[in-house]
Amino acid sequence: MKNFLLLPLKYLLGLLGILLISCAPILFTPGQLFDFRLFFLTCWQVLKELMNPAAWQLNYRVPGTFDTIDVSFFDYFTGPYLYSMPILIASLLLALLLSYILAVMAMLSKGHAKPLFLQTTKVLESFPDFSYIFLIQIAVVQFYAVTGLLVLNFYSLGDALV
Repeated sequence: MKNFLLLPLKYLLGLLGILLISCAPILFTPGQLFDFRLFFLTCWQVLKELMNPAAWQLNYRVPGTFDTIDVSFFDYFTGPYLYSMPILIASLLLALLLSYILAVMAMLSKGHAKPLFLQTTKVLESFPDFSYIFLIQIAVVQFYAVTGLLVLNFYSLGDALV
């Protein structure tokens, strides 16, 4: 019970440590060496910014240059995140359903079909995951080439496709 009560305190102290370490570089600015008033003012400003999620920004560096692209955190979550999450959830549910069906088929199979089925699953397990991802990408591109139907949209950040 004592550890259960100390857990939130340890979490808050960890967050406080991260905040203090994040603001520590302001202590070493030239001309204002070890200005603790500025340090605590910076900590307070960071806390205020953290409490305002609408002001959060993600910065992407343009490859090959020193230019950055600023993207609002909310824009990030309303764009690619909302596009990706239904795909992720659907793929997890499909994987769960297929694994359940295949497990039931493996349990109910009899005779010569059972060793064949188990050997097939061993062969499929031996392939690395990235090869399945590569094969799915090839299948999607081939499907598009044959039918002209785009199954998945490409992800883009601003005007550049990623």
